[in-house]
Amino acid sequence: MLLALTMVLTLCLTGCGDSGGGGERTVNVCGWGENIDPELIDRFEQETGIQVNYQTAESNETMYALIKQGGTDYDVIVPSDYMIGQMIAEGMLAELNYDNIPNFSLIGEAYKNLSYDPENKYTVPYTWGTLGIIYNPDMVGGDIDSWGALFDQAYAGQVGMIGNPRDAIGAALLYLGYSVNTTDEAEIRQACQLIADAKAAGVYQGFFMDQLYDKMEAGETAVCTYYAGDFLSMYANNPALRFVVPKEGSNWFVDAMCVLKDAEHKERPRPGSTSSARPSPAWPTWTISGTHPPTGRPWSAIPPTMRSSMGRSWTNRPMRSWPPPLRRWSGARPTSTCPLRR
Repeated sequence: MLLALTMVLTLCLTGCGDSGGGGERTVNVCGWGENIDPELIDRFEQETGIQVNYQTAESNETMYALIKQGGTDYDVIVPSDYMIGQMIAEGMLAELNYDNIPNFSLIGEAYKNLSYDPENKYTVPYTWGTLGIIYNPDMVGGDIDSWGALFDQAYAGQVGMIGNPRDAIGAALLYLGYSVNTTDEAEIRQACQLIADAKAAGVYQGFFMDQLYDKMEAGETAVCTYYAGDFLSMYANNPALRFVVPKEGSNWFVDAMCVLKDAEHKERPRPGSTSSARPSPAWPTWTISGTHPPTGRPWSAIPPTMRSSMGRSWTNRPMRSWPPPLRRWSGARPTSTCPLRR
């Protein structure tokens, strides 16, 4: 199955046009992190005649705050699953007209009707990924296979903890043997205390997000927790790095495209606006962000040379949290059922 970013954008933009006049058609897009290839945006503009203004926010929370405080004119946004659920509950998103989205059938069934949008009324999946540990085996003296490395005083001053509190607490919960979805206050407090104790003991250099790119690539940090897709970008600049989904398991997430309820440019579909929604190689989208396209069988779209080089970058450990499609990745062993979603 082949799918390009051009198609994914079109899925949500088919209902975006001018306001009924003959002026330039424009859509304003905001995502968290830089996960859309500028070259593919250029292709989309050339093939559809729709101008894309693309902006990024540091995190889901930053994007949400920008929208809530007003003053933004975003039409399409690309948040993560948990933030989508919150936005739906607050009535911030518009329902999509799937009569204008025929290529939704190209989205893999594993990524449809998930808990944050059970009927896919509001969202089209864009990418998926998971959380794990990135480390430099030369700096730590071997392989790592447990979330415990993030709390181990043996690595004092060498660890960068993720700055996303949901994922930091999730890693602690998994290490303690609890569900990432626990609602037990005692378990959550125990996880928070585990992080606080590690911080007090000097384990962490700090709590970081994209700063981890430079730190891991330059060898300033030996261990961190971050997303698999970002690891692939780091690995391209430092092949000594390794990634592991710890033996305790992990979460997996979906980022999806959706249209804001008060978007200015969604008034009517344009004839022919789905003409560019044709299958084409998915790997440009995947390689710019490192995340995986939400299609049925995307691995065959990635060039063999890239497939083999990326396959060697995974540690030879059971990958417990990946959905079934990743069984096609070279270097990865068969996966077991992933824990409940975050």
